[in-house]
This record gives sequence, C-alpha cells and structure tokens, in this order.
Amino acid sequence: MSVHIACEDMDFVWKDHQVVLFEEMWNRGMHIKDIAKLLRREVDEVFVLALDRARAGAIKKREGGIFGCSS
Repeated sequence: MSVHIACEDMDFVWKDHQVVLFEEMWNRGMHIKDIAKLLRREVDEVFVLALDRARAGAIKKREGGIFGCSS
C-alpha cells in the first residue's frame, strides 16, 4: 500500500516571535500576502498558521476575512 503525504514540501514550524508578529499583523487587518512577505514565508504556510491560531482561539474573524482589509 502506498501513501501520499500532503504538503510535504511546506514548513509548518514557527518561532514564538513569528507567531506573535503574525497575530499582531492579523489584528491590524493586513492582507495575508503582506503578512507572508514580511514573515518571509509562503502564503500557504501563513494560511495554515491562521487556521491553527483560529482553532486555538488566538485570532478572531475580521473584516475582509483571510485577506484582511488592506492589500
């Protein structure tokens, strides 16, 4: 039986200070692409971090959803 490991090429490891910066930028309404650029990460990796932080209750829904209110 063969298996497929999804997103094997992605990096899901985050340093604590990066998570804090992400949460601050999220709360300011920054666009996910801008957050990814400033954190020097792929947008998909930042999306997964957003999912993680939302599930943990650390971030809330915001105007503009995942995209935020600025581009």
